[in-house]
Amino acid sequence: MFISYAMAINKQESRVGSLFDAKFKRLEITEQNYLEYAIFYTHYNPEKHGCSNNYRSYKYSSYLALTEKGTTNLNRQLVWDIFGGRDDFLQFHNRMYHEKENIFME
Repeated sequence: MFISYAMAINKQESRVGSLFDAKFKRLEITEQNYLEYAIFYTHYNPEKHGCSNNYRSYKYSSYLALTEKGTTNLNRQLVWDIFGGRDDFLQFHNRMYHEKENIFME
């Protein structure tokens, strides 16, 4: 998708090269623990960057759709199964949140 988009914009603007900042990276997720971490990181990111005081209540996050009842297009069960179930999903997020000072040292 990124290549097609870049090619279209480059053609339109008569330019060549990358459209995206060199800091933009895509990493292949090949391990279970990294997948779990990536899901937590995605949920925690709004709080980390000051967009929210609490990632658990950030209305634009999938965390709410995964934890609250109601209709959603997300496959909750698929995500929960990655962690071993809903309770394990919640426990993982709680544990990572409390360990975040060690994880997100920059």
